Amino acid sequence: MNLTKNIDRFKLYLSDIGLFTTMLFNDKSIISENIYSKLLSDKLEANLGYLYENAIAQIIKSNDRNLYYHMWYDSNKTRPYEVDFLLSEGNKIVPIEVKSSNYNNHKSINELAKKYSSSISRRILFSQKDIGNEGMLELKPLYLASIIISQIN
Repeated sequence: MNLTKNIDRFKLYLSDIGLFTTMLFNDKSIISENIYSKLLSDKLEANLGYLYENAIAQIIKSNDRNLYYHMWYDSNKTRPYEVDFLLSEGNKIVPIEVKSSNYNNHKSINELAKKYSSSISRRILFSQKDIGNEGMLELKPLYLASIIISQIN
């Protein structure tokens, strides 16, 4: 993956999720001190995708892995697709998507699987839902991310 990376396109992550959460909601007086209890009880009225994606990035880095993502356009060059993370497993790749809501909408990872089917060993979608499968797509709860990512060699 190092051979194909584009250093002009990158994502930034913060290495401290607690600090990131505080920074995101610091100016929102309606949330203030209850931010963490609302977050833990799933009552925080916000799209938490960026928090979950940041947490997964932290887990990947803590396993001494590099962070890669993949973005491309459909054949009409109108709709961008993006897969949140790519990990290597032997000579294959493992695409990973992270969803905070609407986990049924995972067109990017499906399109990547069609485009590079011979190069993919497995596909994983982390969300707040329980363990399951949707065809070859593994649906995993966020709380198992550390264990699952550490087992990808």
